[in-house]
Amino acid sequence: MKKLFLSNIIFLVLINLLIKPFYVFVIEVGVQNEVGPTEYGVFFSLFNFCYLFQFITDLGISNYNNITVARDPSFISRNIKKLLGVRIILAVLFFAFIGLFAFLIDYPETYYPMLWLIALNQILVSFILYFRTNISGLGFYKTDSMISVLDKLLLICLVGYLLWFNIANGFEFSIITFVHCQMVSLMVTLITVIVVLFSKSSITSFTLKPSFDFSVIKKSLPYALIVLVMSAYSRIDGVMLERMLEDGGQEAGIYAASYRFLDALNILGFLFAGLLLPMFAKLISTNKSIKSVLLLSFKLINAIAISIALYINYNGDQLMQFLYPLYANDYYSNILILLTWGFLGIATTHIFGTLLTANQSLRRMNIILILGLVINVLLNWYFIPTYKAQAAATTTLITEVVVALGLILIVKSEFKLQIKVKPILSLAAYGLALFAFYHTLSVVINLDWIISLILGIIVSFVVSLLLHIIDIRVLKEVLFTR
Repeated sequence: MKKLFLSNIIFLVLINLLIKPFYVFVIEVGVQNEVGPTEYGVFFSLFNFCYLFQFITDLGISNYNNITVARDPSFISRNIKKLLGVRIILAVLFFAFIGLFAFLIDYPETYYPMLWLIALNQILVSFILYFRTNISGLGFYKTDSMISVLDKLLLICLVGYLLWFNIANGFEFSIITFVHCQMVSLMVTLITVIVVLFSKSSITSFTLKPSFDFSVIKKSLPYALIVLVMSAYSRIDGVMLERMLEDGGQEAGIYAASYRFLDALNILGFLFAGLLLPMFAKLISTNKSIKSVLLLSFKLINAIAISIALYINYNGDQLMQFLYPLYANDYYSNILILLTWGFLGIATTHIFGTLLTANQSLRRMNIILILGLVINVLLNWYFIPTYKAQAAATTTLITEVVVALGLILIVKSEFKLQIKVKPILSLAAYGLALFAFYHTLSVVINLDWIISLILGIIVSFVVSLLLHIIDIRVLKEVLFTR
């Protein structure tokens, strides 16, 4: 299972490195530079607002379905009709909640056209994720990986064409144009994932007849609470910035410029989680040890997180100036540094939270997540009026660290795991080595950020091999055996 995990995560990372970073740092940055931080900040706030209610579109069905299909593949054919019917009803409820709470927090009428389009896109995303859980649950991890980048690949083509070719011909690109492009790419991806699922499973047909299966909902609700709370404490900051400040649109736009990096890093976290969830579920159901896969995934993702955080710590100002030449300053880079260090907590949460989800140890996990939400909202509420976007970034860092430590303690208790010193020391040594490396490059030699990035990738990989963070024997098996 450790070899299977490593081979698939290498494939996942490679394919996503080819597509998603280009989308985030070229297409999204191009859109924000074209429309300006204020207009993009409104989009960012509305997107986060809809994301807060995305749990309604799913109610934990996707996670429950992924785990159950991994244990019993016949679950798909027995339940797909009922679950699709449920999701239609949930989509209607989602729109109702969006409308109600948008009214309660007094969104201007001019926001509503874009709000409804973003909400519809979230519905499309929820259906895509549901169908993908069936594919990954059946063990077709690489197929699922290919589908996971399809919408971004389509967006690169659509938005890239409009930004680089049509604007030159006098086309006026707006944020609504970007939302329309998202909708087209998601519709094509949804059709594709349905066709693929039919070809990979025994399903011959399904209907969209609305029904409400309380037995499935009851089993999936604990997963829904996880999605709700995690969505809330990771996305509410953008909404609070836009609503609490007079210049909220601009501050939300500045925050979005840095949060984009965290979204990009979260691509990696979700890749790990999506791959690990069915693997952990299968290991647990067959009473096999999860320890080796847990340790390997924890070391890998945290090694990447440490390297990126240290790189940004020394090169964030140059990077932001390159991406946002008309707007970026020290305020931008300070926010970026805080958010990037927060990814260490997020990375750990992805690993340990996924294990607890696969083990259905949800009650204690939800308590920790709710604690994180309370900390996040209170700190944001108190500090945003004074420190604005920098307060939101600091709050994110604190929240993620608290949640990560809480989940580690729960896993230690649930699985009776002994925390050994060796893996922690190897990560500490790795961090110290890279700290010395990046400090030398940036402060002593004063190298350009691009050269530092290339050298950093190479040195990070070599140091991880030397400290056995990456197992060279397993890596050889993955790369050189068929």
